[in-house]
Amino acid sequence: MRRSILICLIVALGFGAAFSQAQFNIKAGANVTQAKESYNDGEIDGKAGYQIGFEARFGDRFYVSPGLYYYKHQSRINFFEDGNVGIDLPDYTVNFEGLRVPLFIGGDLIEGENWGLRLYTGPNASFVLNTNDGLPGYEDDAFREVLWGFNGGLGVDLGIFTIDLSQEWRLNNVFDGDTPEFKNNITYLSVGFLF
Repeated sequence: MRRSILICLIVALGFGAAFSQAQFNIKAGANVTQAKESYNDGEIDGKAGYQIGFEARFGDRFYVSPGLYYYKHQSRINFFEDGNVGIDLPDYTVNFEGLRVPLFIGGDLIEGENWGLRLYTGPNASFVLNTNDGLPGYEDDAFREVLWGFNGGLGVDLGIFTIDLSQEWRLNNVFDGDTPEFKNNITYLSVGFLF
């Protein structure tokens, strides 16, 4: 019994120490999909989107940072007139909406009195909640429900304000199946409040 109490006390003190170093960051910003793929019927180009969410940072000079973001990404499909579709199709914008759950590890490169420069990296899972319907042959169920990515980024803390620039490299195909092969990389620029 004493041993169990001691273990619980040590665990509680460890969590208390970890959470005493916790900071929270509410962020919003723009993203740009880098997608330049060509197929028999057309090509896909990336467009701008947005994200809003929050992250928590646990640690001081080195930290772990889980987060949760609502996002919207866009890509433009330009159909070729002489493609294999068999009918003339207008160009089409595909919208992806979902939740992105990153888990970063990072550290301070430079730490000033009221500012700091950070470097971070880590994986994320993006849960696709909705895609716009109507793209011929590619309805909602044509896309994967979970998209995996790996990220690297650079952040600046200026007092309570943060600015982050990061890159996500997609690890799996956006379409549910082997064809067409399409992995879109995404650049994120966010500003936020740290508290």
